[in-house]
Amino acid sequence: MLELFKKAYEGPSEELLPSTRGKIIVDADSCWFCTRCERACSTNAIVVDPSFRQIYLVQSECTKCGRCVKKCPRHALAFER
Repeated sequence: MLELFKKAYEGPSEELLPSTRGKIIVDADSCWFCTRCERACSTNAIVVDPSFRQIYLVQSECTKCGRCVKKCPRHALAFER
């Protein structure tokens, strides 16, 4: 499924407009791949694949609500402004 996700999404540039709140940064080395962030995301902007120990974040789908950052027990997600 994740291969389909990666192939299907070639979306817009990840550059931020000046009016945005920033972006979410993922520290994959700290991540346990527990999927709490994925379950907390209301826009499905995060896809976690525990079997391959990978996490995908589509910034253009992310609303920067902060739910994923708050749910992460390892503090592997953070806001960057």
